[in-house]
Amino acid sequence: MKRRKLRGRFHLIRCAFAYTFRRSVSTGPMPYRLWLEPTNTCNLHCRMCPTGQDRDTERGFMDWDLFQCIVDAASNQTTELILHHRGEPLLHPGIGEMIRYGHSCGLRTILHTNATLLDEEMTGMLLSAGLDLSLIHISEPTRPL
Repeated sequence: MKRRKLRGRFHLIRCAFAYTFRRSVSTGPMPYRLWLEPTNTCNLHCRMCPTGQDRDTERGFMDWDLFQCIVDAASNQTTELILHHRGEPLLHPGIGEMIRYGHSCGLRTILHTNATLLDEEMTGMLLSAGLDLSLIHISEPTRPL
């Protein structure tokens, strides 16, 4: 696990050095960060967000087997697992297991959330699962832009 973290840091240093001196940057075979969308469902309807306004897209949750397959394939090269894209990840019934699994694979786990579902129980579950970082998006979904 430490070797993977060192490899990730070395890759970032190499990219920064190459960028600074205008040399080409090789990203390697896998991305440094793995972004996965546990769900494309959201509990808000923010005016500035395409997810909140799109009523035609089929909604759902990522299947556990698919999640596990992707993490297994990428965890050898990737150092971070970010759970978020256009949905609210805390709506996924297996979000704790996703975080726990990513953490057990040696990945730094990061969650983006609108925090409307965070309470003491949810926070405790996320922390005990091994969540490394949570980014909270704050907006006023009912206030006119």
